[in-house]
Amino acid sequence: MQDQSTEPGALPIALAALIAALIYAFGLYGLTNLVRPDSGMAVVGFLLGAPFACCGLASLIVGFRRDLSLNRHMAISAIVVTAMLLAAGVILREGSICLVMAAPLFYGLGLLGGVLVGALLKRRSRGTTAACSLAVCLPLLVLPVESSMVYPEQTGSVTSVMLIDAPPAAVWANTVELRAIRSDELSPDVSHTLLGVPQPVDARLEGQGVGAVRHIEWRRGLHFEEVVTAWSPGRALQWRFAFQPDSIPPALDRRINMNSDYLRLEGGEYRFEALPDGRTRLTLETRYWLKTPINGYCDAWANLFLNDMHGAVLRVIKARSEAA
Repeated sequence: MQDQSTEPGALPIALAALIAALIYAFGLYGLTNLVRPDSGMAVVGFLLGAPFACCGLASLIVGFRRDLSLNRHMAISAIVVTAMLLAAGVILREGSICLVMAAPLFYGLGLLGGVLVGALLKRRSRGTTAACSLAVCLPLLVLPVESSMVYPEQTGSVTSVMLIDAPPAAVWANTVELRAIRSDELSPDVSHTLLGVPQPVDARLEGQGVGAVRHIEWRRGLHFEEVVTAWSPGRALQWRFAFQPDSIPPALDRRINMNSDYLRLEGGEYRFEALPDGRTRLTLETRYWLKTPINGYCDAWANLFLNDMHGAVLRVIKARSEAA
């Protein structure tokens, strides 16, 4: 049957579908804040459910009395997701890091929701309306019970290595404290340059030995502490992370909490290995813990961010140690 998306009245219906989808998205956002007032993630109910349901609603409206191709349903879904992300950034002031991380999920699940409802509508079978309504209402069924769901736990680590043309003692001196990092000491990378993740600014040591504290500062007000748990000058430095309520400013990204019920940075370590040619192999490892229904997806982002953060710090240590 011929696609009827270009018939008179199609554009107003498409605009109505987009507006209805955005209103529904705002409603789900508000409900999420009621269910999780601590700014935690409603992963299934909102992060996964909202794009699926909102695009399904838009497809239901535009295709209810029209036989549209699945490509048309995909197109309206892509428009809905783009509008949702723009509204989240401009109106709701969600952080850019959170939006970038959510975008692949939003587009993937949004297209799935739109195509599923479109395919159901093309069948025009008995129960089609009920099935479409169930898809659209799915987040409303999940959000009230999500806090009682049990998600799998996963631990991971990221390890980076840098060869430095300096002895371990010089590398140690430029590692245990890393003061006043200049912008020209940092190189472009995906996380910091393209995605807006803050860059390192300063690492100040308070005390010596086990129990000493490294005060870490990053740009845009991000700060935290590393409490030393193992201290062996020129050989190894280990710590556990300590975050305060104001460690991550809300203006940076209030949805990202590195000491939460779904994500936790647990500890890290520098290892210094003297090489026969007088150089040092410096290894930086960071360990983390996840508990979400999408651990694999979160793990991929954790590896990207931590590898870039490691690289930024290690390059500064290398340059300063070799210069010294």
